[in-house]
Amino acid sequence: MKKQLKAKQTAWLREIRDALQMLVDPVYREGIGRIVPTTSNILGVRVPAIRELVKEFAARHDDLDLDAACELMDAAAAQRGREEILFATFLLARFRRRFVKEDALREMWRRIDAWVESVDNWETCDQLATNIAAPVVAAQIDLVGELVAWAGSGNAWRRRFAVVTTAGLNQKGRRFPAETLRVCEALMNDPDSMVQKAVGWAIREATQADEGLAAQFLLRWKGRAVPRIMREGSEKLSDKNRVLLK
Repeated sequence: MKKQLKAKQTAWLREIRDALQMLVDPVYREGIGRIVPTTSNILGVRVPAIRELVKEFAARHDDLDLDAACELMDAAAAQRGREEILFATFLLARFRRRFVKEDALREMWRRIDAWVESVDNWETCDQLATNIAAPVVAAQIDLVGELVAWAGSGNAWRRRFAVVTTAGLNQKGRRFPAETLRVCEALMNDPDSMVQKAVGWAIREATQADEGLAAQFLLRWKGRAVPRIMREGSEKLSDKNRVLLK
């Protein structure tokens, strides 16, 4: 049985890779390499095209389930290929209703913890965080404690992943501004520019969920946080609240 599953996974990976190869755009590959610095392998396939491939792949394989999608992500993360990771992320997102069920949450979180180790750029980081990690944390909100711990990691991409996940906690009808700001709290003086940018984004998302709470948070950090975070984090505040930060 295991051999059959392994053979099927190998065939699927080959199918995915061949389909991606057909869509390679050398000009786009050069451009995305500049916009998204990474040590991962880049083929040069545009995101809308990857999403369409996922839709076609899922339609062809009605035997595909959550476990198989997770295994494909395991393989993509091990290979560290941009397109494969994005493909697996979008494929997994199709199983959101399944992986946010109580019996699947802890196993999904264990896998996410491992997948983060393959992240070395903002694109795969943000897609995996908002599409996969955010729904899991929203379904079991005590996992925010894990994100707080990740915010203290020596790995800047894990720190960014943690805070981008909280940005996703205030999207698609979700509202967890207090939990978002709890993670931001640990990163208001982060030295990494990519983390700083993500913190500003997360605060803006929290602002749209609860402006009063976000304004109080920023006011408490006035004069103490990285200026970029304060500037970008306050962009969604009303003029009345923004003037308090000057």
